[in-house]
Amino acid sequence: MPSDLVKFNRGELGSFYLNTEPANAYHLNNSITKLLAQADLVEQYATVFDVGGNCGLFSAFVAKKRNPTRIICFEPDPLLTPVILKNFVGQHDVATLFPVGVGSSPGEATLFVNPVSRQTNSFLRSQVAAFLEGQEMQSVKVDIVTLDDFCRQYDLMPTVLKVDVQGFEGEVLQGAREVLNGVNQLFIETSWLDLNSNYSIIPFAKKYGFQFLYVL
Repeated sequence: MPSDLVKFNRGELGSFYLNTEPANAYHLNNSITKLLAQADLVEQYATVFDVGGNCGLFSAFVAKKRNPTRIICFEPDPLLTPVILKNFVGQHDVATLFPVGVGSSPGEATLFVNPVSRQTNSFLRSQVAAFLEGQEMQSVKVDIVTLDDFCRQYDLMPTVLKVDVQGFEGEVLQGAREVLNGVNQLFIETSWLDLNSNYSIIPFAKKYGFQFLYVL
């Protein structure tokens, strides 16, 4: 096992991995429970798009628990690629990683990186600055795709869409206007640091027929 991975066990589901970082204790005590609860809500036999996959744990949990037809995980941080691939061992026939960002238009963008907790990475500098804890912000240039373009290119359509992109949710949804017509379940993680984003996302989702059901 590479030295930069942290292994943990979830009983019958087996072993999974996180990247090594100072925030691991928080993620193990809080984030894992939330992701498992999300995975339990996913409909059976779905085609799942996981936008902002981080370590790929949501995708890996869904693969183990919900018999999905297909999982596409989007995560642009290159450091997290080996962690995701490790979590997908035994599931590569179902789960596929695309190491790109997702937004409202294709191109290239700067991903701002928090070395304390890469779960707070964002394409918005302000979203990362709030969590730096005295560390220096890092950045990396990454490719951006829209979900509408991606689905046309690969002839895929998700029935479940999960978005966790630290304030960039509106950009993801703007680039998924066609995709949203075919989505049955929409999971969005939002931040209270950006209330305007929260206020805009709920009406946007309702426009496509989504009902507000759960808060995790």
